[in-house]
Amino acid sequence: MTAEAILASGISALICHGNASSSTEDLITDFEEAGKTIDIICLGWEGMNCLSTALMMGIFFQVEDAAHEYVDWCNGILNKLKTAIDTLDEDDVATVILPLMYTKQSSNIRIECEGTGSYSLVSQIANVVDLEDATYETKNRAYRTAEWFLSENENGLFDYILIMEEGSGLGSTNESYNARFEASIEYFVQCPAYEQGRIGGTTYGFGGFSGFSLLTYVAFVLYPQLFTEDQGLEDRQYWFDNFTNQTVDVNNMAWRYTGTAYEEYVDRMDS
Repeated sequence: MTAEAILASGISALICHGNASSSTEDLITDFEEAGKTIDIICLGWEGMNCLSTALMMGIFFQVEDAAHEYVDWCNGILNKLKTAIDTLDEDDVATVILPLMYTKQSSNIRIECEGTGSYSLVSQIANVVDLEDATYETKNRAYRTAEWFLSENENGLFDYILIMEEGSGLGSTNESYNARFEASIEYFVQCPAYEQGRIGGTTYGFGGFSGFSLLTYVAFVLYPQLFTEDQGLEDRQYWFDNFTNQTVDVNNMAWRYTGTAYEEYVDRMDS
């Protein structure tokens, strides 16, 4: 939306994403040059930022009870997961790296780092690798080759690779998700994590308010000795039934790899 259209609409405030971008800064300049004052409120809706944003939006739109219901539900998920994970020895808590995989990959693989929704949430239940060259300018992502993954996995930087499958959301079937996942893990077949069955993943859903509903599913993939797939499905279904206007049966969707070709993973999940 252009500054001209915003000014013509007569609005007095804008709610924007929490990381003010250059386009937001351009709007501020345009408003000032036009001699208009329009308040710009920046709120984050990725990862843990969703909690404070939901409460603030509840105040703005006079739906505070609904906002508190959402926040209480999210905190309940976190408490459930952390209570169980706290029973593990420190060495048994997963150390994870988060590649964000697309259908077509370049030689440089995107890695979600601090400042992304997936890093924010997964770091609540595991140790997550952060890389110094992931900055605001790179959208808090770093880029590495498959050879780097092999070297750093061998050096102990991480022991799990948790693939965020971009674009594999509500329209994904088990067959299509499994095919994508099997294509993604080809980049990591030389890594110790592959041989140990420690490459897992889920559809990417951490860039918005639904991220908490996927967290139990991620916990199940990392800690199948502590959590069940039914628990992951239950949280996912609760999200759709109570916080969206969509009629969705999560049992008909794909949330993780359910194929058989990656035998090491299947063995780990079934053991």
